[in-house]
Amino acid sequence: MGCAIIRSRCGSTMLNDGHFSGVAKEGTNPMSIRNFLIVTTICCAILPITPALAQADEFAALDLLSRATEDVNSGLAMARDQISRGELPGAMATLERLMINHPDADEVQLQHASLLCRLDDRSGASVEFEALRRRNFSDRAWMDATAPCAINGNNAIIK
Repeated sequence: MGCAIIRSRCGSTMLNDGHFSGVAKEGTNPMSIRNFLIVTTICCAILPITPALAQADEFAALDLLSRATEDVNSGLAMARDQISRGELPGAMATLERLMINHPDADEVQLQHASLLCRLDDRSGASVEFEALRRRNFSDRAWMDATAPCAINGNNAIIK
């Protein structure tokens, strides 16, 4: 004998006997139709606003990025923090925004070239390092930036 099942968008299942499974904890009575309708109504009311909440979070993140990249030092600190957490695409976006806001900031361009190596874009990094070669960086800053481009322990980019 078959059992009619209706599955709601919230994950509850209504059996043909008028009770629901999937929401009640094991060992408790199945949910009544009234309770199921309340839960379903709440879920259906929340679903349309969920994308708006996610979009609000995205706007807040973009606003933070925009404010942080108004200043070179705070933007570089943010990018370095993102890199340390392994958020390389986010760090790339931060550095690119800094490059737009501060096109003459050599340290930003050096960090950007270094990140290109970490993202396995050695040809793009090579072009950027070549353009930066004549700028005044300390040997330590240059070696730190070019280290991700090292192949078999040898730094392919030499000042």
